[in-house]
Amino acid sequence: MNNALKLLACCAVVLAGCASGPKFSTVATPSPGTALVYIFRPNSPPVALKPKILVNDVVTAKLTNKGYVDLELKPGRHTIRTDWSWNSGVPDGSTELQAEAGQTYYVIVGSSMNWAGTVGTTPIFRFDGSIGQVDAKQAQLLMKDCGLVKKLKNVN
Repeated sequence: MNNALKLLACCAVVLAGCASGPKFSTVATPSPGTALVYIFRPNSPPVALKPKILVNDVVTAKLTNKGYVDLELKPGRHTIRTDWSWNSGVPDGSTELQAEAGQTYYVIVGSSMNWAGTVGTTPIFRFDGSIGQVDAKQAQLLMKDCGLVKKLKNVN
């Protein structure tokens, strides 16, 4: 395979993991009687993989790198989980959200890649995953480069 084809294949893998929807710009207003939740993933490895986002055990989205999804939830307690593929090396995570009608919440999904050593001359990396709530100001700064991803299912 020549170098141009290798470069094209590499670009396709990287772009496959990026959100292609409209970029986040302004915060919406929740519908009456609901809470609005933004779940987002700023630039974090492994960039080509998309963890499933589950709300109350319902798969609501596959979150691309630099992607976000907005969900309206009924008031009450909700469990939001990430489900990375078993072969990604990233551990799944979860957070609890106590939603109140008329409020907006922000949940960040992150991961990091850390050097774990070598086996012979082969480098070994370890991934860590995280999920949790962040405040509006921090979230909106981090979301400015995130694009909207398709919702698979609404949760209510």
